[in-house]
Amino acid sequence: MRTMFPLSRVDTLRKKSASATRAVDEMMTSYADGWSISRVAPGKILTAFTSLWLRPGYALRAYQFKAGGNGNGIVWASPLDAKLPEPADCERLTEQFPTT
Repeated sequence: MRTMFPLSRVDTLRKKSASATRAVDEMMTSYADGWSISRVAPGKILTAFTSLWLRPGYALRAYQFKAGGNGNGIVWASPLDAKLPEPADCERLTEQFPTT
């Protein structure tokens, strides 16, 4: 089974998702190198895609890693009242990726 999407719909979703994540690119220059708790709300991307949802009572939270001009991140869904641990307090999958 194959589903075709009109180019106009794909372009609209692309623009909405770019708008929802624009602040991330602007903020990354202010972060120190290493792991940190993201100040950006990753759940904002859900507003661009109506088929994506999050269970009530949960929020998306993220860690991000920056080294020079490069970086990556990890997003977790956690209860609204749960505090995200500092990166140094997290268990490790490897030496570079914290887990909770």
